[in-house]
Amino acid sequence: MSPSKIMIIRHGEKPSKDHAIQGVDPTGAADPESLSVRGWQRAGALVHFFLDPGRESKPTALFAAASRSAESSKRAVQTLSPLAEALDDNVQQDFAVSQERQLAAKVLQTDGVVMIAW
Repeated sequence: MSPSKIMIIRHGEKPSKDHAIQGVDPTGAADPESLSVRGWQRAGALVHFFLDPGRESKPTALFAAASRSAESSKRAVQTLSPLAEALDDNVQQDFAVSQERQLAAKVLQTDGVVMIAW
């Protein structure tokens, strides 16, 4: 087994340091570890981009950095969540920041088109 393609993306936009742009969770509640509204909009746009019938690279496996505590970012998984829902799949969150070697080993054992948000 091995992937036919690996795509790595950065998570969507985060809140600004000056707090002028807030992070919001999926319910709309303020959350500094979540995407900004624009980040959520762009995460939604990934669905249309990757599910376009003309695209050859529809992801078959999704990986995101795991959030290991209340103070760690949820943005990577939030970026891929709308796409996972549209694909009727889940986002694998087995590895957190600093576990990139383990992630790479798992990805290299995965068939198909892999997308990673980190």
